Amino acid sequence: MGKLNEISIQELASLCREESSRYQRCRCEELGYCFELFRRAIVERDQEAWSVLYCQYRSLIAGWVIGSCDRVDEEVNQVWTKFWKSVGPDTFVSRFSGIGKVMAFLKLCAYSVRIDEHRREKAGGVISLEEVDLPDHSPPREESLLLEELLKYIEPRLQNEQEQLVFHLSFQVGLKPREIVQNYSNQFSDVKEVMRIKERIVWRLANDSWLQTWWKGQN
Repeated sequence: MGKLNEISIQELASLCREESSRYQRCRCEELGYCFELFRRAIVERDQEAWSVLYCQYRSLIAGWVIGSCDRVDEEVNQVWTKFWKSVGPDTFVSRFSGIGKVMAFLKLCAYSVRIDEHRREKAGGVISLEEVDLPDHSPPREESLLLEELLKYIEPRLQNEQEQLVFHLSFQVGLKPREIVQNYSNQFSDVKEVMRIKERIVWRLANDSWLQTWWKGQN
């Protein structure tokens, strides 16, 4: 990370706040400060970095889980717990290319907590994706137009809630089947089930004539 390694945690926290604010205003290029803060917390197991992350992102995560006032802190903790269990020091750098990917996965953890909370409230009843908003995984600007065109065609062809989840988590976020089962055990019984659903989606899309024509036009 170059000179980023030499910056103190508190200075990183200040630079990360500025980077986040700037990115929200104009989608400016990432400067690496927030990513370095996460890297120290996860890879180096730096407790000060974890404390800073918790405070810095608490209100954002609280808004994602939209929990009741008396349980919001508990739900925020659940989000961080899911994140911590899913991301290890040996895989963090290879798995995430920048803070955008990190935040997308953190938001998925919040989404998972929301699903768990809705299921508890419904006493085990089935919940549709319409009841819990899907997280927004915005693609890089240079890819956005092509992906928007592609997704507008694909998403209506996903036949049920499980296919929607597998498509978003596997193809858009890049989670492995094991990670999907780990975070969505209420939706999938095991890795083999996720693999079957993924293969079904791939087979259907691979045999779609419009997609075949679209793909040839991009090459």
